[in-house]
Amino acid sequence: MNTTRVRSSLVRTSVTAILAAGLLVLSPGTASSSASTDRAAGAGVRTVSFGDGVRISRPGQVERKLRRTSPSFRTYVAKRVRYLTSHDCYESGQVMVHRWRSDGWATADENSCGGAQFIYVRTPRGWRSPRALIAQEPRFCDVLRRFDVPPALLATPSGPYQCYSSDGMSMLAYV
Repeated sequence: MNTTRVRSSLVRTSVTAILAAGLLVLSPGTASSSASTDRAAGAGVRTVSFGDGVRISRPGQVERKLRRTSPSFRTYVAKRVRYLTSHDCYESGQVMVHRWRSDGWATADENSCGGAQFIYVRTPRGWRSPRALIAQEPRFCDVLRRFDVPPALLATPSGPYQCYSSDGMSMLAYV
């Protein structure tokens, strides 16, 4: 057995346990407002939910409408709106943000000539919208798991997000 791999795994596990314990002690309570904030979604993770969504059709609206999100996310949304309004169906493009999480996840709809549901991910190189996470219908559970999408990001007031099974023949709760 490779002792370096085992030692590395033990160190990673120990650090994770220490960080988790610290987050549990420091975990703040739930807050609410017109754009509800839910900290129970994950220890130390701040979530801003915009109910039916906040519509952004001009980059100048981003700062005011998304002020409770991170600066890097606001910059990304402004960039997406500029892109959508500068192409084929220009001036009809918009982004409708539904939920943002401080751990680097967000959900939104993008509309221009057509539309789709997007999951945005913060990476070391900035915010991205991986092609595999763009959909016009429910996603496959396997894809969500492969990207480690947090179930709380997609949960609805009526319960967990429903996604396709591996064979696409049934719907499963994404938990």
